[in-house]
Amino acid sequence: MHDAIYKELYSLPEAVEGLARALAPRRARLLDFASLSRLPAERGH
Repeated sequence: MHDAIYKELYSLPEAVEGLARALAPRRARLLDFASLSRLPAERGH
C-alpha cells in the first residue's frame, strides 16, 4: 500500500517540487524543476 502512495505522490511534478522546497529549500533553489522528467521505475529492492 505504501508503494502505491509513494508512486502516486512522486508522479506529480508539483508535489516533488513542493517537497523539495519544503524539506531542502537551499538546495531546491539550485534545481530547475521544469527540466525534471519521469524515469522508469526499478524493481527488485
